Amino acid sequence: MLLLSNLKNSIYGPDFYASLIHKKAGSSFKYFFGFILVLSLLATIGFVFFRIPTPTTTRMTPYVDKLEAMYPADLVVTIKNGQASTNSATPTVIDFPSSLLTDKSPQHLLVIDTSKTASVELFQTYKTAVLLTRDAVIAMKQKGDISMYPLSKTPDITIDKALISKGIAKVKSFLPYVLPIIFVAMFIAFFIGNIFALVGLLITALLIWPLARLLKVRIGYGKAYQIGLHAATLAMILDETLFLAVPKLQFPFAFTIITLLVVTVNYGFGKKQAVA
Repeated sequence: MLLLSNLKNSIYGPDFYASLIHKKAGSSFKYFFGFILVLSLLATIGFVFFRIPTPTTTRMTPYVDKLEAMYPADLVVTIKNGQASTNSATPTVIDFPSSLLTDKSPQHLLVIDTSKTASVELFQTYKTAVLLTRDAVIAMKQKGDISMYPLSKTPDITIDKALISKGIAKVKSFLPYVLPIIFVAMFIAFFIGNIFALVGLLITALLIWPLARLLKVRIGYGKAYQIGLHAATLAMILDETLFLAVPKLQFPFAFTIITLLVVTVNYGFGKKQAVA
């Protein structure tokens, strides 16, 4: 396959790099886009199936069923004219499922107390992730910040077990599409990210140009950029692999350094080439 042959030669192929001097840039751009298409596909497969829990129907359905079971069968919450009320005389407390409970989790998942108005003090007293009061919803964000959402603009609604079950059924019908949606979204993200390598090569080509001169390869900036389209292959493969394996580990200027090393190894010292 031509793409695989060009990929191999783009990593190490002195004769291939010598021939680039006389090839048009269009062939190199064709290779580059074919390469990042395959690279993005492989990176997406690696990310979806190895970096995140596989969000299949089988895996997620039990958690969704638990959410439905957590809502009290006889509880009715009514929101009308920006005011919430319930059919319970005492506050309703819904705790975190044990499987989701961590050391950093608040004591409760949801507390409903429509006998009181919203306040930060009340929220902190209940030690909950979400608090529904007479006039607002208060929720804790990931970093511990507290947000308050007034009910004044909330449309009138009655929430009971039947409504919750209906909503859960819609969620469960959507689950089979979660994996394909994530896959497509991640592929697009990887592909766009790889396209931005073209921007980085604008700078890298400025270094390939004088480096080629040192290696006795007489080229202009345009040809240096074309060479970079191939020489960046190894750097991009290593970058995607490192991102999947150790996402927090980054090496500054690794893309440029590796690309220049590939150019150096493939052209070597003392070889003379004419300007294309």
